[in-house]
Amino acid sequence: MESELLEREWRLLLKADPAARAALAATNPHAAYEAISWSRNDLLDDPQMPHVGAIFCAWAELEDLYEIGRTSPNEFQAIVRIAMDRWLSRPAVQSRAWIERWVTDTRGVVAARFKEDGTILDGKPV
Repeated sequence: MESELLEREWRLLLKADPAARAALAATNPHAAYEAISWSRNDLLDDPQMPHVGAIFCAWAELEDLYEIGRTSPNEFQAIVRIAMDRWLSRPAVQSRAWIERWVTDTRGVVAARFKEDGTILDGKPV
């Protein structure tokens, strides 16, 4: 049962690959943002999957970094490129550990940038 769920979840991840490729190919930060924002909802096609919520949140937090973060656009694009490169470099064999590591790493980088740079919501000076 668990292996079937993981296989379904792994196939679901493939739906976001075109967006990840587009974000990597983006020539500017706004194009990278657009690439990740239009595909995030594809990850909700099968909401019963064990990691879908966490993956969705990680993608959404990357968007938040652009929308409400005070991180420079170039730094945002660099963070997105790293996250999307890791996304596309996942192993061929399904792995819970890989999914959990990608989510933890991505969310951790975003949280660190928010802590360092602030957001438009925290009143931190520009």
